[in-house]
Amino acid sequence: MNHPSRGTLAHGNQAATPTRQSISNQSIELIAFQTQRVAIVLEELMFKMYDHQTPIIQAKLQELTDTLQRIEQLESELRDFKQALSVFHADMTEK
Repeated sequence: MNHPSRGTLAHGNQAATPTRQSISNQSIELIAFQTQRVAIVLEELMFKMYDHQTPIIQAKLQELTDTLQRIEQLESELRDFKQALSVFHADMTEK
């Protein structure tokens, strides 16, 4: 059974396809534009965060460097003390 309105309906769907494609293309372009804007905003925020965090990180690294240098100095003093103690002990046991 062929109903006359089915042919018209099918023809109407074919006519609507280019419009749907156009809307789909517009949606894709809009999404791409919005994605690009979000990426730019994120990049700007990352640079601001980097600019804010860099001095803090540098200060912490300097503290770490100072602490490690102090530890190295203390280790050297401890080695010298051990050596002096060893010499003192050797002198005491010989007499």
